[in-house]
Amino acid sequence: MKGWYTAAIVALVAFGWGQSKPVQASDLERVLDTGKPILDVRGRIDYADDGAKPDRADANTVRLRMGYETGQWNGLSALAEFDQVWALGDDYNSTRNGELSYAVVPDPALTVLNRLQLKYSPLESLSLVLGRQRLTVSNQRVIGNSDWRQHEQTFDAVSISDSTFAGMLLNYAYVSQVNRPVGPADPLPNSGPASHFDCDCHFLSGEYEGVPNVRLGAYEILLDMSQKSGPPSARAAVEAWDTATAGVRAEIKQVLRDTLSAGLNVEYATQSNYGHNRAHFRLGYWVAEASLRSEALSLTGGYEVLQGNGTAAFVTPLASLHPFNGWADVFSTTPIFGLRDAHIGAGYTILSPGGFRSLSMTLVRHEFRTDRYSKYLGGEWNASSEFVVDQRLSILASYASYQGSTRTSVAPKDKSEFVLQARYKL
Repeated sequence: MKGWYTAAIVALVAFGWGQSKPVQASDLERVLDTGKPILDVRGRIDYADDGAKPDRADANTVRLRMGYETGQWNGLSALAEFDQVWALGDDYNSTRNGELSYAVVPDPALTVLNRLQLKYSPLESLSLVLGRQRLTVSNQRVIGNSDWRQHEQTFDAVSISDSTFAGMLLNYAYVSQVNRPVGPADPLPNSGPASHFDCDCHFLSGEYEGVPNVRLGAYEILLDMSQKSGPPSARAAVEAWDTATAGVRAEIKQVLRDTLSAGLNVEYATQSNYGHNRAHFRLGYWVAEASLRSEALSLTGGYEVLQGNGTAAFVTPLASLHPFNGWADVFSTTPIFGLRDAHIGAGYTILSPGGFRSLSMTLVRHEFRTDRYSKYLGGEWNASSEFVVDQRLSILASYASYQGSTRTSVAPKDKSEFVLQARYKL
């Protein structure tokens, strides 16, 4: 752990200690009694067929997440959490097992510390968190925890959250290390991404909900990252992700009549080179999404653009990528000519007043083109069904099928993926 990091934790504990009377046995009992255990078990069957790989992946994994969060003492609380992932077989490329002929399912077997943090909340509206923690910004399009993966992305950081002003939430984080979802093991030669990035990074964001039916947001993300392991090409690729990104977002919801509502989400951002990035560029991102919802049925449509100039593209390497640009994860890295994603979807949800809680079904269609030259890249179907038994147990089936275009050589190969998942969470 870096020196400043240790010093900050010691200072935080010392400050909290200095604000209180000596610790009594009853205080410790109360802190533990008011705490809560963390238990999250997720089993997954994942079949992936990638046209760029000769063998289909058959990944069967189980994730056990266990931990404990204490109650507060003098505004201080602590959280510790571990991830254990078992891989039942090696018929897939986990990015760590050397099975390079199989399609990639980046969920390797691992045992790792997921979160370890100390939190200080002198006021209900103010909190300071030090340690390995979960950080997200807005809808996670730029910064997220990649919860779709069995092991999530976390950050070694100091973060501050303030909601003093009515309707407003302000967040800042300084990040010294990004812990990637593939876990702590070093990658095999040319087979997988790094386990972590060293980071001199700043996340600043704010949200305002003081206007009825409107949520406004803004963010500034400064990434200066480096990778010490892997070949020089991999280290150079990480430096190419050093960017300064600033954006604004608005979410509007309006009730049209009793059970019918409409929504509109718009976002705009610009991105330029930063840190060790030797390129010089300024690229844009924008998205507009409209929705119409009744009690059970929802219809959505949107258009998203990530610009690219042929040598660089608008990139979001620390985002929760799976929910965006198709569930087959074909475009987890933005093509250098950019990406346009026109998508339309429908959802249907059955709610139960007794017994199970809900059954929801979703169908989405994507059409992809490059931003520059508008070359057709192909289309993708996404379908899912989730059965929520109660607040703890859920079952999910998800299917994605991407068909690449034969009209251009820059289109990715066809890819399909089926996932069956069961999750139990306290």
